[in-house]
Amino acid sequence: MADLTTYRPTNPPLPGGFDYPAKILAFINALGAGSDPFSRPDHVQNLSLTFAVGSNALTANVKARDGTAPSADNPVAVAVKSALAAGDYNVRTITGALSLTIVSGATVGHTSAVAGDLYWYIVEKDANTRKLAVAGSFLGHQGVGSTTLMDANSDSAAVLYADEALASKPYRCIARTIDTQTTAGTWTATPAECHLPPFVAPAGEIGGSVAYSGVLAPAQITANQNDYNPSGLSSAGVLLVSTDAARNITSVAGGARGRVLQWINTGTFALTFTPDDGASGTAANRFSLDGRVTIYGGQSASFIYDASASRWRLLHQSRTRLVSVTGKNITASRPSASTIDVNADELVLTDAQGNTRIATTIDLTLDITASGENGLDAGSEASNTWYYAHVLEKPDGTRCGVLSTSATAPTLPTGYTFWALVSAVRNDGSSNFVNYVQRGARIYFAAGQSILSGGTATSETNASTAAAVPAAAYSFDLSWEAAAAATSGPVFGQLRHVSGANFQSFRISTASGSGETNYGTGSVQFPYVGNVAYLWDSAFTSRSLSLFVTGFTLPIGGA
Repeated sequence: MADLTTYRPTNPPLPGGFDYPAKILAFINALGAGSDPFSRPDHVQNLSLTFAVGSNALTANVKARDGTAPSADNPVAVAVKSALAAGDYNVRTITGALSLTIVSGATVGHTSAVAGDLYWYIVEKDANTRKLAVAGSFLGHQGVGSTTLMDANSDSAAVLYADEALASKPYRCIARTIDTQTTAGTWTATPAECHLPPFVAPAGEIGGSVAYSGVLAPAQITANQNDYNPSGLSSAGVLLVSTDAARNITSVAGGARGRVLQWINTGTFALTFTPDDGASGTAANRFSLDGRVTIYGGQSASFIYDASASRWRLLHQSRTRLVSVTGKNITASRPSASTIDVNADELVLTDAQGNTRIATTIDLTLDITASGENGLDAGSEASNTWYYAHVLEKPDGTRCGVLSTSATAPTLPTGYTFWALVSAVRNDGSSNFVNYVQRGARIYFAAGQSILSGGTATSETNASTAAAVPAAAYSFDLSWEAAAAATSGPVFGQLRHVSGANFQSFRISTASGSGETNYGTGSVQFPYVGNVAYLWDSAFTSRSLSLFVTGFTLPIGGA
């Protein structure tokens, strides 16, 4: 066949001057280019790997397919990115011996007696030099990254190790191996499996859906954890964890770009992930969080590893359902001089970190003569004192109540972390609870509590509410009874909660005759807690004002 570059037809050219031989030649050349693997940036050519162990170290060697060392006549070729931002690639050849040894003591994220992955990478040091590198986790099929010098402390699965530290170099993943070492860091077995590209990306790489490579139920956590790394973590996507008490996790091993770990608390105690404090655990294993993340029994949280920041970040956290108010159908009453009953259909409880949970079907009796659970939280009973009732829960759902002199910081018995204010009761001068009933946030006294009797002042004078209204109340209800005698004209008085400003005026009708006394009554709700001030506008004969608190409202938003 004639050379297409010089061939010309003997017949007259076809109409239009179309150069058919040149077009056919271009088509053949395109076919040839398409059959070349290096016309595509995702291929390697003529590659194989061999492994050997010795002196508790594992050595990987890059070979040509025939098992010999690469050479100029028998090169291994790899396509790598040309630059971080560029959509182009370079084909680099390996023409000499290339190997990497994982030294004795380096675990690269492996766990003793558990099958673990190693990912092998070709890193371009420069246009003429290639390095073999390894990581305990998948860093992507290609990318630009930095390597850390391999030594006996090379223990992180999230770090790319080589025999030289290099910054921001293109790399391509060329193999995935799976091996089991009896003791992590003591390399006595060569890989049981070696997979060359293309291979399926491991759990943690997201491509349309998330796939988890395994569900792991590690041993119960019995202490706060730095660099948490249970057996099997390297191949797990879901962790079913439990604790023997409320525990913290400050850092977790095995981070790799895009790796997702889902934690499910199968126990009853709280498990809390804490933000990076700059000191606890290995820096690259810590969490980058806005605040503490706590999961309770039955709850879950997912974290994704951010390789650019070398930190775990929160991906999702299950939340407790919240009601629109603090509680639903809250009721309370005083069945005896030393006890109160507290009931609610639902109640929102909160811990010191602001985490919430819903308690349902609350039915408690609190006794001030008892101590601790369902009794007094601290100290001994005192007369003429306000006590606040709180409902408490442990993370495992154990529930009790306490009476406390604090509305905001009750002393919690051991193990209780959640609580909510539900009621308030006055212990009078005889150390007996004042009789009351409560519906939602409103408390009603069985009998009005007197704060003034026979008041005659014609200048602003305070009447203390301290014995009838707790300091934590939002508002209180006041009733008044007034009597005065006058020969002509109405009788006026004022109730105030701000000095000099009338909140409520009361009026008594004009007396019908000399020496006769008229009476007036009324009620008002004060929006602020504190003393009430009153005054008569004139020194009428036989004037007298009495004030009674009939109830108050607590800041619990209950319905």
